[in-house]
Amino acid sequence: MMRLTAFTLVAIATIFGFAFAGPINLENRSSGVSCGDVIQITSKLGYGASTGGYPKFILGKKYDEQGQLQVTQLEDGAETLDVTVRGCNSTYLGLYSNTNDKSVYMYPYGYVSFGRIFLAEDNNKCLQRHEDLPFSEYTKKTHITVEECSNEDDADQARQFWYFQDQYYTASPLIKSSSGNRAYIPLDIFLSNSTPPALITSRTNAGNPRNAISI
Repeated sequence: MMRLTAFTLVAIATIFGFAFAGPINLENRSSGVSCGDVIQITSKLGYGASTGGYPKFILGKKYDEQGQLQVTQLEDGAETLDVTVRGCNSTYLGLYSNTNDKSVYMYPYGYVSFGRIFLAEDNNKCLQRHEDLPFSEYTKKTHITVEECSNEDDADQARQFWYFQDQYYTASPLIKSSSGNRAYIPLDIFLSNSTPPALITSRTNAGNPRNAISI
């Protein structure tokens, strides 16, 4: 997965406040979906530039008026967001976590890997984009939410998988590319006008995200 040296891991853990868990058995979610060892455990996911650096703020979670659990800025009644990060494989998507510290170099993003971000207290739930973003609805927006993970290896996995840019320690939602050069590309993340601000995403800046989740 992520190409991190021991020194880098200690430094990042000090800055962002996450711990690293010991190895666990490979977890099969379905015949074509599997997730490997826990890479990170953290309560300090941040929101910031897709090219890394210090995050603008720490993320939390909060229910909206309709009962949707959204990923938000950690303020105005939002609760701490504790998560675990794992590399995952999907045969349907053709995306693999490339375990054994073997990330894939993908121009222009550098070394990338793929996986899911699980709720620490309930690993049946994960961070995901709530709705599909069809190319025909280019301006459509959807929230980043905490929901039940699907166990089926189908198109829904694209809403649950994350695009990890290893050199920047960032995670972006992903979507199927409209061109044949790259199968999946990272999406940008924006802020809603709600209180507290919630994370939303759309096809705007697809393939060239400006903001991402700092991990």
